[in-house]
Parts: sequence; C-alpha cells; structure tokens
Amino acid sequence: MEKLWRYLAIGLMVALVAIAAIGTWKYNSLQEQIRKKDGQLADLAETVKTKDGAFKKLTGEFDDLKVTNKELQKTIDKAKEDVVSAQQLAVKWEKKFNDLVPLVPVFVIDPLQWGKMPDAHKCASPAKEYRAEKDYGIVKAGCNVLTFDPDAQTRLTLEGGSRPLGLNIAVTRNPEKQWNTYVKVEPPDDQNLSVNIVSTRVNMEPLKLRWYEKVGVHIDIGVGPGVLGGAGLNYEFGQFNLGPSIWGVVNNGTAGSFYGLNFNWSPFKSTSP
Repeated sequence: MEKLWRYLAIGLMVALVAIAAIGTWKYNSLQEQIRKKDGQLADLAETVKTKDGAFKKLTGEFDDLKVTNKELQKTIDKAKEDVVSAQQLAVKWEKKFNDLVPLVPVFVIDPLQWGKMPDAHKCASPAKEYRAEKDYGIVKAGCNVLTFDPDAQTRLTLEGGSRPLGLNIAVTRNPEKQWNTYVKVEPPDDQNLSVNIVSTRVNMEPLKLRWYEKVGVHIDIGVGPGVLGGAGLNYEFGQFNLGPSIWGVVNNGTAGSFYGLNFNWSPFKSTSP
C-alpha cells in the first residue's frame, strides 16, 4: 500500500511540475502577444489634445526597450543603464504672429555713412539706427532698422519653421537602482538649443505589489520511508515569505499530521520595485 502511495506522490509531483511549467509558458506567451499588439496600437495611435490643453498618446509596453536615437542609446549603454521609459516628441510652433512694433533709437549715424541710398548725403538731419523687438514667451523676435523718421514702425513676423523640434526623452535606471533622465535634441545640428531638466520624478506606487498580490499558496510532496504531503499559505515580507502550513504523513500504515510555519528567505531579491 505504501508503494502505491509513493507512486501516487511521485506522479503528483511530476504532474504539478508539468502543469506549472506549461501554465507559465502559456501565460508568458499570451502576455507577449498582448504587449506586441498594444505596442502596434500605440505606434498607430494619434496624439490627442485634452480639454485642459494637455497632449495624450497611447503608450506601448516592451520587454527590451531601446530609444530611437542611436547616439543617445550608445550613451545609455556606456553608462550600463536600462531604459525604463522612452518618448520621442515633435514640438512645433503653431501660431503665427505679425505685429507692428515701435522703434527705439540705438545710436546716431552720420548721413554720409548711410550707404548707397540715392541722395542720402543730402538729408539735413543725421540717420539713426533703431531697435524693434517683442517678447513672445519662449522666444524673442527683434531687428535693427536704419531710418530718418523718428516715428517709424516696423513689422515683426514670427511663425514655425519647416520642421518641428525633435526631443528624445529617456528615463533609465542603473545597477545601483538610481533613476536618470536623458534629453537629446534632434537633429544634432540644433546645438544652439539648451535644455534644463527642471524636475523629473518617478511614482513608485504603481510599481509596488498590492497586499493580495503578496499572498501565495504552497504545496509540499515528499517520499522516503513514508509519504509526506503538505499545503499552506505564505505572505511576502520583503525578502522573506512566512505563513502557516499543515503536513500529513503516511508511514508503515500509520497516518499522522503536523502543523507549523513555512519560512523562506530570498537574500538576493531586490526589495525595491
């Protein structure tokens, strides 16, 4: 009879290992298909402007994320950091400004130095250089004008260029669990632009496990002089798992039961998400 119990226990162990392996493989395959589909939908999705003026776009999820800018990816690889989040932005100036701006004198120029304007040397009063400028927020437009009319005005026009400003943004994490943010201007010939990363933060709360995600069930099966079977619950406390267990033993035709605690320690497990 005990041999039968041993064979049943061994068969149950093999079945549990096979079920766990096949279930894990199918689950991971399904998750990979879902991630690929979501990534394709995110690439095809358009940017939407919300009612409060924010811009929103569907974001894809990837296992091995790389930034699209090769130079930036090389910089990240040299630092031995992993890309956690990557964005590629195209910023474009939308509104066109066309304003009349009064002139402010800069300094006086001798009319004989006015240039090749016909009869410029015959003017009774000296020519003046005037400055016209207007602040539009993130940019300021201005020009210098030579004129004899102290009441003259000039027109300043400001509009977007032929291509948008490209920004590659990457949030990374190094082996020491420190977060970094990279910003790369594209194309690289826009070196006259300066970027000041005023604030960059990561919300760790969504990355943390919920309390019920830390609850687990374990099953114990063993064979030897007798047959041992057990089950219990465990709860994760950082690097430790602790919970109640119950075991049943059959040996030499005698059955018995034990009660106790199950304790597990994972010393190399990271305690941060």
